[in-house]
Amino acid sequence: MRDQRPFNTLLLTTAIGLLPLPLFAAEPPEAAPQPSAVLNRLMELNPHLAADDPRELPMKLRSLLQDEYGFFCGAADLFYVWCGEHCRDWLEQADGIVQLHGDFHIGNIGTYQAAGIPGRDVYFGVRDLDETVRGPVQLDLLRAMTGLRFVAAGNGLPDYDSITRPAARKLIATYVSTLQGQASLASVVGQSRRATALLAEARQGKMGRYLRAYYDQSQRTGFVPVRVKKKSGEVADFMEPVDDAKRKQIVNGLWSYFQSETASGASKRFRPADGGQFEAGVLALARWTRLDSGAGQGLTEYLVLLDRTLIHGDIHVILQLTDAPAPAAARAGVLPSSSGPARARGITTAYRQFQLPTMWFVGAVEIEGQGFLLKSKDPWRKEPSPRDFSTSDSLVEAAELLGAVLGSAHRRGLADPAGEARTIGGLLADLETTLLLRSAEAEAYLREQFRLLRADPVAQGYLELADGFIEQRAEGHAPKPRRRARK
Repeated sequence: MRDQRPFNTLLLTTAIGLLPLPLFAAEPPEAAPQPSAVLNRLMELNPHLAADDPRELPMKLRSLLQDEYGFFCGAADLFYVWCGEHCRDWLEQADGIVQLHGDFHIGNIGTYQAAGIPGRDVYFGVRDLDETVRGPVQLDLLRAMTGLRFVAAGNGLPDYDSITRPAARKLIATYVSTLQGQASLASVVGQSRRATALLAEARQGKMGRYLRAYYDQSQRTGFVPVRVKKKSGEVADFMEPVDDAKRKQIVNGLWSYFQSETASGASKRFRPADGGQFEAGVLALARWTRLDSGAGQGLTEYLVLLDRTLIHGDIHVILQLTDAPAPAAARAGVLPSSSGPARARGITTAYRQFQLPTMWFVGAVEIEGQGFLLKSKDPWRKEPSPRDFSTSDSLVEAAELLGAVLGSAHRRGLADPAGEARTIGGLLADLETTLLLRSAEAEAYLREQFRLLRADPVAQGYLELADGFIEQRAEGHAPKPRRRARK
């Protein structure tokens, strides 16, 4: 079990062991601040994140407190806590149960590289399925609509409550028409200004140039210790060494995966003769800490660079391994889900169901009994930004894009596409008013939780711990990082 005692308790426990006993009675010390209810709840919802490791819970809180939209993206578990109390009718329905994305918003759609020619076979669709779980279809639509409200407010759209009504109407209509096969994702993407621009940008990506930002043979890990964003000069991520035992566990886990029958797509293009040859082809391996990665912030992750000789191709490949805990809806006690290695396999199955074609590297890797999701890290992944949808018309465009991506993904998971899609269409016929009302209430709830967390002095202590870690790691590699604004 990870140590999740509050930050102040951890420091106090350490300090007590270092102080001598007083010779005379003294006034009792001022009581240490206690964590707020929202911080306690977040700790309960994230038992896989250690409170005393700045890479984990402190970094998660740092990401959550960036701004309200960042809080929405990173607090899917609190969103499902709200759903458990206010969406019982959906949760108790017998029809309309599908494989949910689980965290569906504009930051989790975008471009990806499929098996084929790198830089050419790039597609637009659903991404980031870490929170996928089976449940009522309305929950994915509610998550999407709540996200659109945060986008509208963040862009300063006036009277955004009224602006969101046409967005909700377009989201539902496009979702149903795509789910029922009356519209195609390709046609909607082709008509979307932002989606076509992202595809064009992604196809310009070059793996060689991308690798230069990460690979450094002179480093112990083979990766640069700190990567800095070119335009802003801000720290983007850290790559830290792992010990020999951990390296061996990771390499063995990867080798077992690539030898298994579950490997698919580009994974089948590997051609090492044995495990020794595969291990020699691992050019770099490090623990990876991203900054501001939303829902995935704080999870244990590794980067592995594989030599081009292991693959039918002429480029090295960076693989990303991400811990796969139970999804947010399950941690909130709303929907059931598997855990451990079975959870990583379930996410992989969802990728192969939702994406057509599936991205070129995706799989489940078991490392010492722990499940990790395997994906490629490459220059062909691009996603929309909230700033892309700063007008009422563009917000409706975002809603249409979301509806088409989700409808297309859900349709591929239906056992009886025609019959089930017709049933779901009936369920959603009168959803607009309810969706607007519940998304407004969910938005208000999350904004209040953000306000309470930002006012929590214990949460601010975690921010100090995360900021101190970043400054220490960045020293000598980047300008002094900006600390988060406190209120």
